[in-house]
This record gives sequence, C-alpha cells and structure tokens, in this order.
Amino acid sequence: MLFTDSDIVTASDLTQIDSEVAPVAASCKPSILIEGPGSTCEQGWRQCAQRIIAAQQMYTNTLSAIGVSGGHQAAVNYIGGPARNQARTRLNQVVATESQYAGAASSVELWLAYTTLSLLYRNASARMGKDRLQDKYDRYTKDADFHWRQLRQNGLPFVAQPLEAPASKHGINAGTFTADNLSPVAGGGTAQVFQVAITYYDASRYVSELNTQNAESGPSPIVSFTQADGQVLQVSIASLNPSTGVMDQVGLSQGPWTPLTATHWILWAGPAGGPLYWQAANPIGTKTFTMPGDPAFTGSTLGQGQWPDLNLTFQNLVGRG
Repeated sequence: MLFTDSDIVTASDLTQIDSEVAPVAASCKPSILIEGPGSTCEQGWRQCAQRIIAAQQMYTNTLSAIGVSGGHQAAVNYIGGPARNQARTRLNQVVATESQYAGAASSVELWLAYTTLSLLYRNASARMGKDRLQDKYDRYTKDADFHWRQLRQNGLPFVAQPLEAPASKHGINAGTFTADNLSPVAGGGTAQVFQVAITYYDASRYVSELNTQNAESGPSPIVSFTQADGQVLQVSIASLNPSTGVMDQVGLSQGPWTPLTATHWILWAGPAGGPLYWQAANPIGTKTFTMPGDPAFTGSTLGQGQWPDLNLTFQNLVGRG
C-alpha cells in the first residue's frame, strides 16, 4: 500500500500496542476521535508526511534523478539558476506497508503508529490533567523517535512509478468507492453477505496475479454488500478517477515522476472478516461490471499492492549557502 492510499494505521493497530487506547479516548471531554476524518490517526499521518518531505529534500541547482550520478546529471540537465529545495520522492512513491514478510509491520507503519499514540496521549493529558497520561505521552514520544531512527537506518521504501489505490484517501482527485458503487441486479445468485474491493493495474506491464511486474495498486476501501436470492452484484467505477499516467499539474517542486496508467481494474470479493478473492475471468476494462453469479471464494487472494523498487537513504547533512 502506498503512503497516500489511506491513513495507514487504524484504531485496531493502536490497540494492539496499547489496550487503553479506546477507553482513554472515550473518557476525555470531549472524546478523542481515533480514526476517520479529523481523527488522531489522520493527524498522525499528516505529521509524518511532512517529516518525510522535509527529510528527503535535496539542495541543488540541477534536476536530480534517482539512480543517476551527480556528475552525469550536472552534464545533462544543468539549468543554471539558484540552488533550490527539491524533494527526492513524492508521498505517493513511498511504500508504507510491509511487502516481504507476512504478519510483519514495516518501519513506516511502526513509526506512524507510535507517533499517533504520542499525539493521542498528548491530547488526553491536556484534557484530563493526569500525570499517568503525561508519562505515557513522554514514553510514546521517545518510542516514535526510536522508530524514526529505525526508518532512517533502513531507508525510505520507494517505488519509481506509483499506482495509487482506487479512492486513495490522500491522492489528488482520486474519486470515491463506497457502498454506492455496488448495486443488486436480477440474476442467479443466492442470499449472502460478502465484502468487495477493487484494484487498478497497468496492462503495459501486468502479466498475471503471479507476475504483476509491480504494476497493480493496493486495494480500494473494502465495502460490505448484501445480496438476496435471485440477485447478483453489479459494480460501477464511475465515481473514480483512475490514473492516466500523466504527472499531476503541480510542477517539479516535489521531484519529477511518471505514474503508471490504470488501464483496467480487478474485482475482489470474500466472506465478511476473511480474505478477498479475484473475481471475473479477466481484468475489467469497462466502467461497469455485473457478476455472472455468486462470488467464488477460491483462487488468488488480495495483496498489498506495489512493493519498493529500492530504499532511499536519508541525507545526514545541513545545507549551507
């Protein structure tokens, strides 16, 4: 999952670290919202986002590309003018979730989680005035700093050509994917409740689920669907704005990049609380798709999306004029 696809950490992630999260948040006056719009998880994402951007700045008067030597870059792209700040990566090029090990959390996820816990207990301590909460705030602030140093040691997971998830929360004009995208139509299905999500992929690189060539996105929000007897699922992506492979019109201040193109989408469905499975015989290239019958709960399962092409080092330097 890319850093911009969601807030990355949830209330469940925080509770796994600290079981007091929910009762402390609820006991505050007013209560503290843990996840969703305006929540502590969202604020934690924003704070970490700005720290990544600040830590990945380059100070140069050339357009510096990843993997190209400074000498070559200066010879080819030297444009004169003053030195400037230019980020080495955009936030949608940061792979936030662990892509190599099952059941593991990435350095980015752990840092986000402990930063969010620090923010939660800072707010709780300020509202309730309890020394115990101040102690927890201090401890989680130190923990967050430790995981930030771990991330710097491991490097920032980076994908050169990102493909943001459908309805990416922090993407630009990504659109929406909610229960409104799902509708029942007449068919030969049976009554059941299941979950639905979709992913994008770029047909110029994608081969199959066994060989995605790093060209499949992370999942959209997972939506529940209730199907009655004699009905089947119809999915519309009319509310989404798939990537066209064109750089957003925001200039080069955050570095040059070219996203992948979302040429098709894949439909995933599965039982409530279980894994999601690939539906339909082939990836879908139309705005609307109707299931031929009940979803199949076998086969390829939904993954996390793109993995890092490389880990970017952090620069341990202070720019001087």
